[in-house]
Amino acid sequence: MFKLLTIGILCLILIIVINIALARHIGKNMFLVNQKLIDVIYSDGDLTKKIEVDSGDMEQSVD
Repeated sequence: MFKLLTIGILCLILIIVINIALARHIGKNMFLVNQKLIDVIYSDGDLTKKIEVDSGDMEQSVD
């Protein structure tokens, strides 16, 4: 019974750590996109600017 409880607690801690890391990664990327959109808004509507997106395995550009 003690082993099962220990494994359950360790799994719960691992899930919490993974969720925190994922939330920080998503939040950071959303903040960067938000800053780029603010730059477009305050640059007299210059829609030729690009937003660089780094998905981890390749870099893309969004027009």
